[in-house]
Amino acid sequence: LANMGTLTSLLGFKPWSDWYGRHAARMAEHEGQFAAGAYVWHIGALREITNGKIAAALDANATALARIQELGDFNLETEAWSVRAMILATALDCNEGSAAATRCIDRAAATGNTVLGCWAQLNCVDFALGLGDIEDADVALARALLIDTRASDTGSVALKQRGVALVRARQGRWTEATRAARAVVDVVRRQPPTAYYMAEAAATAVEVLLRARLAGHADAALRVETTTGCAMVRALARNFWNLKARRSHLDGLLALAKGKPEDARRGFETAVKEAQALAQPLERARALSDIARLAPGDAMSAPAAEARGLLAGLGATELPGTGSVSA
Repeated sequence: LANMGTLTSLLGFKPWSDWYGRHAARMAEHEGQFAAGAYVWHIGALREITNGKIAAALDANATALARIQELGDFNLETEAWSVRAMILATALDCNEGSAAATRCIDRAAATGNTVLGCWAQLNCVDFALGLGDIEDADVALARALLIDTRASDTGSVALKQRGVALVRARQGRWTEATRAARAVVDVVRRQPPTAYYMAEAAATAVEVLLRARLAGHADAALRVETTTGCAMVRALARNFWNLKARRSHLDGLLALAKGKPEDARRGFETAVKEAQALAQPLERARALSDIARLAPGDAMSAPAAEARGLLAGLGATELPGTGSVSA
C-alpha cells in the first residue's frame, strides 16, 4: 500500500495517493508491524514531498527515523537522513538542514554509502548559498565532486551538475554554469524522473539558463533551451507538485526574458499563490523577489521585505540562485 501511494502520486492521482498512504500507516499500526511501520513512514515522506507537502514530509520522516533508530537498521537510517537532508535543502531550511546533512554524511561514512554521502555534501551547497557564503558552497561542492560515483548513476550525475550550475552562476561564471545546467537537462530528458529531487534539479537547471539569458548571455541556442526547458518543467509539475509554484515562476522569468514584463508579473503572482497554498516559503520568496525587481520605486519595498522575512524564517539570508533580495 505504501508503494502504491508513491506510484499513484507519480501518476498524478493525488487523492488515491493520500488514501493508500493513510491506509498503509493504519495497517502497520493496527497489526503491530513495527518494522514495517518504519518503512511505511519512510516511503510516506517521499510521497508527501512529491505531493508538495514539505511539513507533512518532514513529520513522516521524523516518525520513520525514530522507529528506524529503535530497530537499529543503520542502512535504512542513512537513507532516512538522506531524505531529510534533501527535503530541507530543496526547501532551503537552514535552521535544521546543515545538521541533517552532517548527520547523513557521518552515517554514510559509517555504512560505506558513498552516494548518499555525496548527495549530503551537495545539500550543504544549498545551505551555504542560502547563508550567502559562496566560498563555503564552493568548498562543499569540491568535496562532493571528489567523491567517485558511477557514470551510470544518473541521479549523482544530475545532482553534481546542479551544484556546479548553482555555484558557478553565483560566481558569475556563466559559461560553466550553463554547461552544467545543460547537462542536468540532458539527463532528465533522456531518463524522465521518478524522484522529486530529480524533477527539482531540472527546474533549478532551467532557472540557471534563464538567469544567464536575463544577464545578457543569450544566444539563439539559449533562447530555444529556455523555452523548451520551461515546457519540460510544466510537464513535470503535473505529477511533481513540489514544482507547481516553481513552474509558474519559471514561466514568469521566460516572459521577462522575452520582454513581456506584465506576463512576467502574472507568472510571479501565480507562483506566490501556489506556494502559499502548499506552504512553500522558499517558492514564495523566489517569486516575491522577482516581483520586487519589477516594481517601480517605493512599490518594490513591500514584496522585497516579505521575501526577506520568509527567508529569515528559514534561517537563510539569500536565495540560492540569485543571492540577496533587493530592497
